[in-house]
Formats: sequence, structure tokens, C-alpha cells
Amino acid sequence: MITPVRSKFTKAAPLAGVLSKADFLRLYVDEKRTVVQIAETYGVSQDAVFRLRRSYGIPPRRNSRNCRSGRGQFGKLEFSCSPAEMVLLYRAQSLSMEEIGLKFGVSRKAVHRYFKKHQIPAREKKAARRIAVQRNKLPQKKHKILSEYFRHWSPAMAWTMGVLFVRGLVTEDNKNGRKILTVMEKDVELLKLIKRNLGSSHPLIQHFGKQGGLVSHRFEVANVVLVEDLIRLGVSQNRNNRKLQMPVPPEYVSSFVRGVFEGGGDVSRMKFDGLEGKTDRESMVLMIRHRSETILNQIRTMLAESEIQTAGFVIIERNTLLRSLEYYDDQCHKLIRFMYPNTPELCHWPTKRRETARLIEGGT
Repeated sequence: MITPVRSKFTKAAPLAGVLSKADFLRLYVDEKRTVVQIAETYGVSQDAVFRLRRSYGIPPRRNSRNCRSGRGQFGKLEFSCSPAEMVLLYRAQSLSMEEIGLKFGVSRKAVHRYFKKHQIPAREKKAARRIAVQRNKLPQKKHKILSEYFRHWSPAMAWTMGVLFVRGLVTEDNKNGRKILTVMEKDVELLKLIKRNLGSSHPLIQHFGKQGGLVSHRFEVANVVLVEDLIRLGVSQNRNNRKLQMPVPPEYVSSFVRGVFEGGGDVSRMKFDGLEGKTDRESMVLMIRHRSETILNQIRTMLAESEIQTAGFVIIERNTLLRSLEYYDDQCHKLIRFMYPNTPELCHWPTKRRETARLIEGGT
């Protein structure tokens, strides 16, 4: 008959008499030994080691199941901090959940559970990122852009300014009062060309419709110097009242008008009915559109100096008071050649490129 080996740790010789708290901390915390390993070392059951750990008041390690779930630490946080004190730490002192967890010796997951139970709203991602940047925990993202781009005239600068006179929207941020330039456009290639001219690294933000389809793209710039220069040139917040605040140099008028045309113009064929409903003739028409009558008058004056005459104003959308300068036949040809002296391939939009190419070839 085999006699079972009895443990030397009986009621007369408990585990606590052999394994002190300091030795337990050394094995459990410093050497990262598990409860199973300690039990095998001293020839006792795992329950004996669990009871000894609780009697010494040693919390379970962070990599244990309770620590991962936050169950063991949530009660400690509830006992240590009231909701009012938690709001003070989070709002007034701007501590993060991780920093609060380190302060009370608990995990971030336990702090998040505490917030959820006591209905303490978490910070928005923008606010959290701003605080992290202020504390040098995250690098501040600074997009590159030529901030003084609109201080020196060039063909590309005049074209970009013309497009922004039509497409650009200047708004003011309600939180910090800074001015923001926004361009919304379906054609992403037009925005890429503006980005390239400005030397910008800003991202193009996609906008999707209710059914999930891509609707448009947005280009947004908040550079103070660049936006203020645009406002000084005449790109005001109110599109209906925009006007050029300084004259465009004569050598850059064609580039500016081309930018306005490619930003909000069109070219097409129009049929005019004669007597008895029969088609009398077909004409080519080029339209330059804008909400501001002032800016259209300025463009008309600049083109009149180059002997390009318009047929006049036409209000094409009465709800938005969108107006149009219309140029027919010979004047249309002349304006196309004025904007594109070398080739119509400079025209950005494919539809405009095809129509202007047909015009320059002489088809009316």
C-alpha cells in the first residue's frame, strides 16, 4: 500500500511562516512568477497561495484576467475617487484617462468603465489631440503651403485667383475666430491643380451622399496669411458682393479670366428659332457666370479694353441671382483665343476642352 506524501505546510506550519510578504512580492511582482509556479515551489495548493496573497493585500498583476477586464480595479477606483473629483481631474486639469489610471494605479479600461457608469462625457477627438499636442505627446501636424503665394503676380497665380473668385468660400470658425478658405468641387482634378499651384500638402476630403456615392471633394486651408491676402484681393465672405480690390496687371488678365471661366463658365451651341418655329441659325456662346454683378462688370471692362464685346447680362438663376456674361460667335472666338493664345488644351475641364478646340478649329 502506497502512503500519500503529506505537505510539510500544515496548520501547524502555515505558508505564511515560511513565505514572508517581502519574499512574496519579490517572487510575484519582481520575478513575475505565477501562482502555479509559487505553489509548486513550496509544495502547496494554488488556493493556499491565493489566500496568502489576499492576506498580504497584494493586488493581482496587470496581465491577469481581472486586470484586463478592469473588474478588479473598478472597485478600487470607485472607493478612491468620487465623480466630482473625477470631473475635476478630467476637465479642469485636462488629464487623460491613461494619466488618471496611473494616478490611482488602475488601467485605462477601468477609468473608461467608471466614466460610462457615472455618465461623464469623454472629450472629442479634436480636443484630445489638441491637449496632447500642447503637452508634446503628439507631433503637431503642419501642412505645407506657400502662404505668400498671392503677393506676387504670375500666370498661375492669376488663374488660381480667378478660380477662387468663383469657387472659393471664406468662412469664420466659431471657436477660435480664424478665417478658413474652402473649395467644394466634384472634379477632383481642378482641386489637385489648385493644390499644386499653392504648394499645399492639405488633404482632399471626400463627401458621400445618402446612398453612399461620392458627391464632391473639399479642399480646406486655414493659413492666416494666405486667407487674409485673398480677402485683401477681393475674395470676401459674401460671394454676392465680391469685387477686385486691386487691378489685374494687363499681362495677367487672360489668365485671370480663364480661371473665372474654368471655375464657373461654360461654352456650348445655341439654336435660335426663326419664323414658323423653324431653326433660323445656330450660334456658339461662351458664358462666364458669377453671383456678383460688380466682378462681372470688371471682367467686361477688362475684356472691352482688348476689343472683346459681350452681348450683356443674363440672370440665369433667379433664386440665387446667378448672372452670366455671354459672348457669341466672333466675340466668342476672340475670347477663346484671348484666354488660350497657344492651344485650347490648357483648358482644364474635358467638356470645355472639346468645345473650345472645336471653336478654334473654326466650326460654328
